[in-house]
Amino acid sequence: MPRVQRDVPPWEIYAEKLMHCGYGYPLWHPEPHNGIEVSIGDVGVVQNGSFIPMFNTIKGVAYGEWTLPLDFEELPQLNPQLFAEYLEYSGGGIITDARYMHGDPSNPSDFVMPGGSHAITFIRDDARSSNLARLKFVDRYVIKNLPSWYDSVTVQGDAFRREDIVFVNGFTKTKSWGVAVYSIDSPRIDVQISGNYRETWPSIHATVDHGRLSLEQRWSPDDEVREQANQCLFLHYMKVVHRPFFLQRLAAHAGQDTLPNGRNKDKDAGENILPSGKHVWSKNYDPLDTLFEYIFEHSDVEAALVCDEDLPSMNHNFEWSGDAGKVKEFLTRHMPRIEIFDKVGMISAGMAALRSYARETEYLRHDSKPAQAEPSRTEQDGSDVGAVDLEQDSGDVHHYSASKVEVVLGDMTIPDATHTYPGSHVHERWCTSIGVF
Repeated sequence: MPRVQRDVPPWEIYAEKLMHCGYGYPLWHPEPHNGIEVSIGDVGVVQNGSFIPMFNTIKGVAYGEWTLPLDFEELPQLNPQLFAEYLEYSGGGIITDARYMHGDPSNPSDFVMPGGSHAITFIRDDARSSNLARLKFVDRYVIKNLPSWYDSVTVQGDAFRREDIVFVNGFTKTKSWGVAVYSIDSPRIDVQISGNYRETWPSIHATVDHGRLSLEQRWSPDDEVREQANQCLFLHYMKVVHRPFFLQRLAAHAGQDTLPNGRNKDKDAGENILPSGKHVWSKNYDPLDTLFEYIFEHSDVEAALVCDEDLPSMNHNFEWSGDAGKVKEFLTRHMPRIEIFDKVGMISAGMAALRSYARETEYLRHDSKPAQAEPSRTEQDGSDVGAVDLEQDSGDVHHYSASKVEVVLGDMTIPDATHTYPGSHVHERWCTSIGVF
């Protein structure tokens, strides 16, 4: 069967379709890279659907042939209460971006899904999540140390963009899994999915009445005996990007009409000039690029730090479905606040703190109505008053116009959560997730 969208590799389609579900970055290759299991505090890169770890900032150890950066600084000792561990899914479930799945309860291995292009995760064993709470001192640690991480990795012979380096702050793991993407040229033609997911060597089949259908799939090797869940389905991460060259000369509060139209953005930013013999890493799909653009266009910061959970934490029940255009539309409509620390901009950490709190305690319910967004005000000079400079602000309590919830950033408490937020069950809003086998 031909590959799905021949010009796009399956791991790119898989990530694009499932990233918005709120679990983190979907890995097409959940297996430990070179036998190294993903850990919180890892620094590495996502490449071709795999996470490649280089070293761990909590343990202070390097992996494989990588070495620790010069003047390496370990992440300060963390309180165990800052880590949340919980059962994300019981074995036998499916996660998909498709809006519906029709099936016969007496034969759960067969079901019908919509046409177009879609991704599926088969959770064949319990999937558990572990996350590090989003705290300011962790953000500052990443901001401070990323330059040395980048320099160290580059010196060791691999060349890639600084923004490719990620800091792992959470994951979802299981023992047994399956991943698949399919595509048909018409979104109006239903696709029949059939197979047996409990076999030692599982597989699925896709059929349609007419039209051209393509399917790609991978399954965990069940001939391996795994006592622990070390297969990483989803990855939570943070990354830092420096202001592109084409934006450096823009005034901090320039009007929208003075901003570049973005048509030659990649070209203007400059291409990597690489020493002979160095490996060039390919660019992976990442919807966080839109957040970086937003921060640079609405502040004069030199760099920006974002986390994959920034998008779901701001959702307000706005379904962007992996579409960068819808992300931009959402940002324009709600204008989330920007925090500034040491000339580095971040989407208000209070939003991520709120979502972390919801996940750990299930205090905020998915069936509650989200708060009505309050458009941020704009100064007469065009600047967004939502930008908060942490170096100039003396307190830790801020009111966020996008959420209308007061959040104390220092210890992640929520003194007045009168407006609930769809954080703890965000996947139930954005993608189909059911138990089918």
